[in-house]
Amino acid sequence: MRMRQRRLRPMPGARAKLMHFTPPPDNPATADTEAPEAASCETPDPDHQRRMRELYHRIVQVLESESLALDPDLNLDSLARRVSSNQKYVSQAISEVGGTNFYALINGYRIQAALEVLSDASRDAPSGDVLADECGFGSRSSFYEVFKRHTGLTPRAYRKEVLRKA
Repeated sequence: MRMRQRRLRPMPGARAKLMHFTPPPDNPATADTEAPEAASCETPDPDHQRRMRELYHRIVQVLESESLALDPDLNLDSLARRVSSNQKYVSQAISEVGGTNFYALINGYRIQAALEVLSDASRDAPSGDVLADECGFGSRSSFYEVFKRHTGLTPRAYRKEVLRKA
């Protein structure tokens, strides 16, 4: 039984996009030694870079001035609406200017808030659940995982270090 091959057709009204494809070398033994074709190296648009920097600074300003990162319901869409942009541009600005992604940026602010609470020796340390909730994490387990990734310590071990040094 012969299978009929389907041809993909563009949607009506859609323009076809040209794709640049470099076929693999015929001889696998020389694959590493052949120079790849020169890719089109366009210089970055300075206007684009300026707009991305401005957007990133608006994002940071909103996150810091309103403690928006501590909102457990914060997502890319709500942040984009807050800075009067769209998800694509917000994500692109965070990536290009901040060198990170949305969740890493937000988690950085949340961990900073947790460190401030845990570093305050005059205050009793809240439980892990309460601290995770105060800092905008949806669960204690995600809080512990991110906290340990950022500090190398558990929240309790960090608190002990702070009290020992005080």
